[in-house]
Amino acid sequence: MTTTTTPTDTTVNKNSGNLARVLVILLLLALGGVSGFLVQQQLLLKQDLAQSKAQLQQTNAATQSSLTELQQRLAQLEEQNQKLAEQNGSAISSIQESLNSQNERLMTLSTTDRNDWLLAEAQYLLSLANQRLVIEREASTANALLAAADNILAGIDIIELRTVRQAIKSEQIALQLASAFDREGLFLEIAALSDQIDKLSLFKMPEIILDKPSEIVSTEGLSFWEKFKQSIAMSIDDLQFLVRVRELSKPVEPILPPDSHQYLKQNLRFMLEQAQLALLKEQSQVYRNALLKAHQWIEQYYAINERESQVILARLAEIAEINIQQPIPDITQSRNQLEAYIKKEHQIKPAPQSDDKTVQLNNSIIDSPTVGGAKAKGV
Repeated sequence: MTTTTTPTDTTVNKNSGNLARVLVILLLLALGGVSGFLVQQQLLLKQDLAQSKAQLQQTNAATQSSLTELQQRLAQLEEQNQKLAEQNGSAISSIQESLNSQNERLMTLSTTDRNDWLLAEAQYLLSLANQRLVIEREASTANALLAAADNILAGIDIIELRTVRQAIKSEQIALQLASAFDREGLFLEIAALSDQIDKLSLFKMPEIILDKPSEIVSTEGLSFWEKFKQSIAMSIDDLQFLVRVRELSKPVEPILPPDSHQYLKQNLRFMLEQAQLALLKEQSQVYRNALLKAHQWIEQYYAINERESQVILARLAEIAEINIQQPIPDITQSRNQLEAYIKKEHQIKPAPQSDDKTVQLNNSIIDSPTVGGAKAKGV
């Protein structure tokens, strides 16, 4: 049987083929778009991963740096903690030593009687006497302190103290035989001379008045030689007001201007104060040079024919020759003997045994919250 194809069927087949082609093309385009989109998303994902990796690396570096700083800080804290532990240990040792010393002191005081207090007072007086003599150079005060210590020892009926009293008597005689020197009086005299500087007057050149009429002295009834002698005497009297005799062995210095008078006074006072300081320190050469320098300035710049200048110059020259170095005797023998006797007595006396209460008190002080807390904190 033969099949026949009609035109309508042919047209339908052609349309179906075209539609299939269109569908295939559309499908390919869709697949291409999806593939492009996927590729783009993959590229974006790679960029995000790269950025994330860089950020992670930066974060890791910052974390590593922070970790290093924390480790360094921890090492510093450990070092400080160790130092605090050592300091607290040293403080605890010091406190323990202080407690032991106080315990020994309490034990000593528990065996102290009235004679011990008197001996301690006499020992203090002897030490004070030696201090006043060596530092302040006060022989009279040192002698009075030795006498007070001897009176205390005289009231204690102990034979071994007679050697100490004998040494005190010898030292008192040595102080009395020493040359007496009123250091305080000399210091005050220099201060008084300094106060008199304002009363001095500067040397001034005399004014020459040429038109002053000369006094007419009658020469009637005098011989030639008498007239000649009288004229010579009048000439000498006139020259006394115009001539001032100075030594020419040194260069002639100019007269001080009036506006420098205050500076000269101040320098004079400084020089006298230097002499006072040298007097206290027993510096003989400095003391003498300061006074002689003040003497030279007054003689050079002030009117030496006035009463005030003459008195001050005389006193400066006189006190400049005083020997300010006072020899002092050694008065330490009595003190050393008394200290040796006290030490011997304390060694002989039995010390009381420490009871359980004292031990508990020491332990409670060591384990107190303050000390214990400091120790725990340091460790």
